[in-house]
Parts: sequence; structure tokens; C-alpha cells
Amino acid sequence: MKAKIIVAIMATTFIAAAFAGCIGGEEAVETGDVDAAAWTSVRKAPAGDHVLVPNDPFAIVAAVPFAMGGDAKLSILFSELSKPGVLSTPIPLGPDANGVATEAALACWESSTGAVMVSTYEEALVAAPFATLLDVPMLIEGGDVESTLFALGVTEVLCIGSASEIAGIACAKISLPEVNTLIADLAYDKGKVIDYIALTAADDIEADYPGVAGLSAMAAVLAGFHGGIVIASDEFSLESKASYTSEGMDLGTAAGENFIKPAIRSSVAMLENKGHVPLYLALVGCPTTVAPIFESGYAIDSFYGDLDDDPDVIELAVGRYVTIDLNDGLDLFARTAHYQKFVETHVSSSQLSDVYGEWRDVAGFIYGHGLLETAWPNTLVQTELMMRQDGGFSTMTMAGAHPDAPGVDQAIWEASNMVYLLVHGSPSGYSCTEGALGPTGKDIREWNLGPGLVYASTCLTTRLAGEKLAESFSLNFLHAGGVCYVGANEVSADGIVIIPGVVDATGCDRLGEIFLRHVVIGNKPVGLAFRDAKNEFLTISDDYHTWNEYVLYGDPALNTYEPVNGF
Repeated sequence: MKAKIIVAIMATTFIAAAFAGCIGGEEAVETGDVDAAAWTSVRKAPAGDHVLVPNDPFAIVAAVPFAMGGDAKLSILFSELSKPGVLSTPIPLGPDANGVATEAALACWESSTGAVMVSTYEEALVAAPFATLLDVPMLIEGGDVESTLFALGVTEVLCIGSASEIAGIACAKISLPEVNTLIADLAYDKGKVIDYIALTAADDIEADYPGVAGLSAMAAVLAGFHGGIVIASDEFSLESKASYTSEGMDLGTAAGENFIKPAIRSSVAMLENKGHVPLYLALVGCPTTVAPIFESGYAIDSFYGDLDDDPDVIELAVGRYVTIDLNDGLDLFARTAHYQKFVETHVSSSQLSDVYGEWRDVAGFIYGHGLLETAWPNTLVQTELMMRQDGGFSTMTMAGAHPDAPGVDQAIWEASNMVYLLVHGSPSGYSCTEGALGPTGKDIREWNLGPGLVYASTCLTTRLAGEKLAESFSLNFLHAGGVCYVGANEVSADGIVIIPGVVDATGCDRLGEIFLRHVVIGNKPVGLAFRDAKNEFLTISDDYHTWNEYVLYGDPALNTYEPVNGF
């Protein structure tokens, strides 16, 4: 990994130059005699419902234009789904990134008048959504390029960055900074509005990477699926594993303030000036890959949604797309891209489903600490009533420690589409009473969960920096089948309300009530619901502790199922 120098204060013009590989300018991109807007292509009907590629981030990105272009959105996998049977017919491609690119081109298109050429992984990350938008092949220099181009009837090629031109075919070279600008122009011309940005660092493919290796590939997958753009720069990542040490927090904040935040704002400004409405921001990677901004000891993702230095009102819906490994990242995307199919086909293993009904119509509430400590706060009663009366959910509740925990907990989790936790938490699990036995990340990893959502009014369950990610409770929830986890990465708190109906909570339970109200009654995607909940929360509470510590893991653009709203 190349050495990085983090400078505390940096002029805006210098910052823009540092991101030349990702951001681009706002002027029209000059492509010479190549007219990408005029390219046409003819697709073949896909021969399966998912693409199977080698275990290689570059190979995954190479498959994106095939899998995400056109009308059929295909998942990309390199191993069997953790929930087999939902996707059953693979389209194998390989044996490496070059092979995936050329085989995908020939398997996907009958013909194409244009193509995109890249030579590096970072170029592919940024260019894959461009090829997807135009529905043309993306080839990698060094593969069987020329015969593939001629077989498809390609007459024009856009060479990205360092990619070489092709003899006998009209070629134009554009720099990596110009790719997203060109995407914005061509999308606008096609009547498509870009609202999605995926941000990552491409250096997570290097040997002995200290974070989640290769997860950056999911940025191209997500942007291709949502019709968005990728911002990629190694300056977003850290040299060593993210931590809460003084040095670790300083480095994370420097990367966030000096590189990540300016990159986001520059890209948003470019998109807005070209008629687009950027709304969703996916931070793709663990805190080592995309550093959070640390303030007063908090690792804060939501600051990246602030575009005008008024953090009390965030403009972008921010979510961190993070999993234990790349295989889990692809699995999570499959459940997101084919969300309705996964919901409709999932069968609960819990006996509680015989009592409370089909899992997708059930919300489970686990109140720890016991009734005397919890005292049934008014806000929790409001939340459960809202889920049942307005959302159409059947609700079940476990209050206080249970002698059969974590067995009863498992039954509730496996029977529920949405789970609300009010318990004692740690990065690796929770318990209903201080010091008592409770489910761990290793436990929940083995549970049979549907693609559900969690709001955790607990301490620390989303804390990743400095922790063993393989033991993370929130990430093991995503491994086991979940799709979205909202929780605190620090010690959370709320007031104890002795008399229900008199005083509302003002901390994490109030934020949870607002968030779930926006999800259920507002029928909003999870990222928008979380953004709007945080904005609303600060109009009724001055609890910045709660605002700072809560993060969302998953795709912020996912709109979940509720009985009252359907799909």
C-alpha cells in the first residue's frame, strides 16, 4: 500500500486536484470522433438468473455491465448463496477478470456499436456504471479484446485512463476524472435522473489488507444497479486498521474532512449542475476502507450527508454497505436486488410463526432489563402500537430476561420481519440483563433469518473500528439473512419513564420511534427514513450523543416490505 501523507489543512483547489481520478469537472467531456450518445446495442436473453464469477473483485466489477445493464438485473456471485434455491440458474464466466469481461460481452450482446476499455481495477470501478448506462461491453486491456470487438461489430471505443487505443477502430481517450461527468451528461440526455453515489477506496484489493478485502467491488455493483456513479480514491482509506486510539481517530477524521467530504460535495455539485438529484450515499467498505469522521470519540457516518456545514440538517441519505467479507457483500446484494423474491420465498423456522403468522407480517420487540428497569416507556408503547395499528404488523414482545435465552430470542428473531431491541449490548452481542447470557454474533450467524430490518436501542452493536469484524453482531445479522441494521456504535442511553403516557423518551428510543414511523407510515427507503429521522430528532431533542452514535448498515435505497404498504 502506497504511503499517504495526511495534511490537516488543505486548500480547496488542492483537494479537487487530489481527486482528479474520481470527481471530474463540470464542462462537457470532449470525445473527438467517438459519439457515445449514438451507440446502439442488441442484447441476448440471459441464460440464467445470476452470474457466477471467480473469487476476485476485478472479476466481479468486470461482470457489472452484463449483470446490471438492460432490463434484467442479475446478481453476481462467486459461491452458492447462503440461502440456496432463490437463485438457481448460474451463468458461469471466467477464469479471470479478462475472461469475465470478454465472455460477458459475447454472452450478453448480439451486437454493439460501442464499447468501453479499461486497464486497471480503479478504472473499472468508475467506468462500470458508464458501460451499464449505455448498455455496452466493458473490456479489459490484455484480454482477447480485438476479436471480441470485431465479433460484436464495435466501431467506436472509449478508452478510460491508461487504456490503450485499438488499431482499426475509432477510439477516444478520456481521463478517469471525466467519466462521471460524461455519465451525468449522457444520463440527462436519456431522461434518467442520477440519485445514487457509491463511495469507496480501491486499495482494498492489495495483499494483507487490514480491512474487509475487496468489498470496494460492491460500489460498482450498487452504482450499476441503481443507475448511479462511483467515487473511488485510495485517499479515503487508512494505512492500518481503523481504531479508537488517538492516532486512529485523528487519521480517520483527516481522511474524512480533507478527502471524503470534499469528494462528495464536488460530485454532488457536478450532478446538480447537470440536472440530477443526488439523494443516496453508500459508503462501501469497513471503517478502514472509508474512514468515518471521529468527533468527541464518536465514529460518525452521517456527517457525510451534510452538504452545507449545517450538520443538524443532513441532505443525503447515508448508509454504510459493510459486511464481514466480499462473499457476504454479494449475498446481501442478492437479497437487495431480488428483495421481493427473497421475502416471498423465505420460510420461518420458528414455532412462534404458528401463533403470530407469516414472518414478513410480524414485528418482534425484545425489551431487556426487566419491567422494573424498563417501566414500559411511553415511547416504546407508541412504537409498538404504531407498528400494529398503522403498519398492519402482528407484534410479539419479550420483556425481561428469559430463562431459556438465547433460545427464545432466536425464536422471536426467526419469526420477525422487523426487530426492535432494547437491551444491554456489546459489539459482539446483547443480553437482556447485565451480565446474563444472551445471543452473540456467532449465535445469530447460524439462525435462519429472513431479509429483515433491525433497530437496536442498545449499546455498541454497530461498533466496528478496533473490533473483530467476524464476531460483530450487526454484521453477522447481515450474514444470516438480514438486509438493514440500525444501531449505536457507542454506549446508548434514554430516560426511564415510570408513568406511561406522561413523558416521551428523548434519546435512542425516540430516534427509533421516528425512524420506524418514517419506514412504516412514510413508506420510505431505509436511508431516507434514517436521514429524515435524524433531522426530525434534533427538532425535539438536544441529544447529540444519540445523533452521533447511530449508523445504518445496508443499502440506503432499499424500500422494505410492510403489511400496510406491500412491496
